[in-house]
Amino acid sequence: MDEKEYKAQISSKIDAYSTELRDLPLTRPFLHPGEPSLLGFKEVLVRFLELEKMKMIKRDGDTVGAGFAELRVNGYEEVLGYLDGYMEGTVNETFLQEAQPLEDYRIRVSQRHEVAMNKLRSLDMQPCDDETMRQEAAATKSK
Repeated sequence: MDEKEYKAQISSKIDAYSTELRDLPLTRPFLHPGEPSLLGFKEVLVRFLELEKMKMIKRDGDTVGAGFAELRVNGYEEVLGYLDGYMEGTVNETFLQEAQPLEDYRIRVSQRHEVAMNKLRSLDMQPCDDETMRQEAAATKSK
């Protein structure tokens, strides 16, 4: 994406956020003030999301500042998505779907490492640490 497209994308988001927040007072009373619950926490996150969107609107024309605000907006939106999934009982399934390919990769790497170590052992070679390698290299260099 070139700079012109990026600026257009940021401008489009700023327009959407301006419309979304136009009649929404940021300092309105909380529905769950000080309530130590998931609903109270979600409300606070939503309010911080609104603040970040407003900061992005305020930075209109400053694409770098708006870009950083956009990253924070995306972060809040992702956390709110996980919180919604948690409250709906679906976040564990989502986690496992994302984790399984990484777990498969971890197992493959571990197996490759074990194969390599077995090869070294079959050649009667022992793996060594960095210090041993430095000492052997220095000894070879001095000869």
